[in-house]
Amino acid sequence: MHPYILSVLKNSKISLPDGSKKPLTSNIDLDEAEFLSLIVSQLETVSLGVEVGLAYGVSAGVICSTASQKNHNYYHIAVDPYQGRDYGFAGVHTVKAVGQDKFRLFEERSDIEIY
Repeated sequence: MHPYILSVLKNSKISLPDGSKKPLTSNIDLDEAEFLSLIVSQLETVSLGVEVGLAYGVSAGVICSTASQKNHNYYHIAVDPYQGRDYGFAGVHTVKAVGQDKFRLFEERSDIEIY
């Protein structure tokens, strides 16, 4: 488990891009994080992840840190229209804090028609 994720879960606080901290109000717990990491680590190949709802980025951080250990070219996409407004880009910060540089946020609803 990435040290940043462990620290976030232990202290129940998340860092924002401006350096301030905010209490966690919705996230997976340590047991769930370890289980998620186990699932990702057992995948034979992993190159792309798509997530709807980034929030504080705890799940994304677990997925990204585990997947990128298997494949340095792992790419993660998140769709979250409220990332800036409700979460102060904490999820984006978490993904970067675990070292994931191949990441894209779509700050849009996931139910829009694109065709």
